[in-house]
Amino acid sequence: MRLNDLGIVRTRIERPDCGEVARLSEFGVATIHEAMRPWGVWA
Repeated sequence: MRLNDLGIVRTRIERPDCGEVARLSEFGVATIHEAMRPWGVWA
């Protein structure tokens, strides 16, 4: 059995810069999984 982060509660989460979030929001709200799907990553 491998130790992983499952079950660990993170209380100090680094938040992205508001300006960066605003610039990225112009591209829409697709998730990484949705963005990768057209290229057959899940095949």
